[in-house]
Amino acid sequence: MIIGLPSGGSSSSHSSSLIEHIDVRSETTPLSPCYFRQATASDRLFLEQMLRLTVFNAKDAAPLEPNRIYSDPTLIPYHEDWGRSPDDFGFLAIRQHDNKPLGAAWIRQFCVTAPGYAVVSENTPELRMALLPKYRNQGIGAQLLARLITHAHKKRYSGLSLCVDVRNPAHNFYQRMGFEPVTTRGSLITMRYRFGKPQ
Repeated sequence: MIIGLPSGGSSSSHSSSLIEHIDVRSETTPLSPCYFRQATASDRLFLEQMLRLTVFNAKDAAPLEPNRIYSDPTLIPYHEDWGRSPDDFGFLAIRQHDNKPLGAAWIRQFCVTAPGYAVVSENTPELRMALLPKYRNQGIGAQLLARLITHAHKKRYSGLSLCVDVRNPAHNFYQRMGFEPVTTRGSLITMRYRFGKPQ
């Protein structure tokens, strides 16, 4: 079960941070136009919802119980006080007709002494990303991630990292987007997207 989207009283302020309108469509299912905007600290509740969807359960593919992200010490660092650090950054995909968020991709910088799941270096932020199920496989995720990659490159990071279960269909998506395996622990693969020199 997916917890409800946060009620929105701030859609007007979000429109001022509009980045780009894009009509996202698949070959089979028309989708209302959506746009992408920068995530802010006020989006933390939605990021928490998306975080639950990033944790893959190979047995039944069910998201975590809502309270798990507040009690699991391995998950808390991905959302706690998100947006307060200048290194916290992300994008949201927003449904245009009602300004409801459809998904998010965000990064957080960890250090090797207090690592997340996929720390590979001090200058490589870790990525988390998820879409609400009905909006997957329509090109939205690729556009979200492409924006995040572009931003991280401009910020002169050395790349991006993530941890994904090899049984998770998202593993193939990240491979197509240019992420390469670094280490493997059981079914969990740490992957990295490497940058060249910033433009």
